[in-house]
Amino acid sequence: MIHKLIREIRIELEFNQYEWAKELGTSQPNVSSWESGNRLPPRAAIKKIAMMIPYEYRPQLYRTFMEAP
Repeated sequence: MIHKLIREIRIELEFNQYEWAKELGTSQPNVSSWESGNRLPPRAAIKKIAMMIPYEYRPQLYRTFMEAP
């Protein structure tokens, strides 16, 4: 579920994976791995993602990440 949300946020903000990776201080393969559900992003990336989305969507993001296994 988290992987879908990460992808939706990226698309909503009109980033491709390469641009998103650069913005988050990581690599495109890492972003791909997060979006495919193979790995979770580190906390630092989650915080950056949270700060990039509009304020009204932040509570949903926090709840989703907190419910993750």
